[in-house]
Amino acid sequence: MRVSEKSLELNLAAEILNRLRARPGMSKLYLRGLTQGEESRMGADFFAQLDGRTRLFAFQFKAPLGRTDSTPYKFTLQREQHTKLRVLSTRSNNPVFYVLPFYATHQKLRKDIPNLIQDTWALRVKPMKIRDVFGTNRTKRISCNRGTATVNPDYELIPFEKLALSLEDGVSPTDFSEWYST
Repeated sequence: MRVSEKSLELNLAAEILNRLRARPGMSKLYLRGLTQGEESRMGADFFAQLDGRTRLFAFQFKAPLGRTDSTPYKFTLQREQHTKLRVLSTRSNNPVFYVLPFYATHQKLRKDIPNLIQDTWALRVKPMKIRDVFGTNRTKRISCNRGTATVNPDYELIPFEKLALSLEDGVSPTDFSEWYST
């Protein structure tokens, strides 16, 4: 049995939240989960929000296809979802990421708990232009090895534990509200 996307979301979200709260200015960070309707409409699984000089980051988790833990890991991107995420990504430096955990089996997942971030990768949405990624297709299967997502062209995968998020990278509440209401 393969690992579900929801299992990956729940376990990795807890790790991400704890690590981000340890960063300067992020101690009050919290994750805002979306309803199924919001997720369908907005394209993200959850948002990270901060008090004060609030900035928001969006994370879309993808579960690997297949039932073995071997590279390349394959993931499916959906054009409609990507389009929504890409629009949000253009409102700031680096506010939107695909989260690509290299966990297809429960055996590997159990072995690496509580440090799943060690084999989880972030893929920036902003440089991934819709036409370049999808052409005329509704979905795109991508192949990932450590450090590279082969899409068309190749994009850098960032080890999630080394992902540098600053307040300047996030989306302001005003920009987020405008995007959210469209």
